[in-house]
Amino acid sequence: MKPGLRTIEIYDLNRNRWKQAASIKIRDPYYDSILAAFEGKIIIAPHGSSSVKAFDPFCNSASKILKLKPNYGTFLLAANDKLYCIQPEGYAYESLPRDCTQWMCISKTIIAKGIYGLPMYSLYNDSIYFVGVPHCISLYEFNLKTRSMTFIDHLY
Repeated sequence: MKPGLRTIEIYDLNRNRWKQAASIKIRDPYYDSILAAFEGKIIIAPHGSSSVKAFDPFCNSASKILKLKPNYGTFLLAANDKLYCIQPEGYAYESLPRDCTQWMCISKTIIAKGIYGLPMYSLYNDSIYFVGVPHCISLYEFNLKTRSMTFIDHLY
């Protein structure tokens, strides 16, 4: 996708150029969107939108896969055959293995604050690590198996 456009574009490696996906006209502004690749689809979380969408480049179509509260800062992580969606209010969702159309809420307390307000998350092994509040700027671990959160260290 090109920044500032309201359409999805596909880069053609053979012709070394961008081309617009023929049937896709998206109303949500996709600049500043968060993207993740998952099971052959491009997962899109547009800032200010109330949904996460999956774009299938082979079928040239997009579909809504998760309804959210309108927000500015949804974060996506893809690993272990699952997709994770974290909202700025602290809600975290996990898709079923290899299926981004079915989700479950796994936490209501993941809250991250990064430099200049940008969230900082990283997925490693079976945990999501994040820089978070409320106690200054601190490093936390959210274990995906036990669904538990652990304070690790104050950063500053």
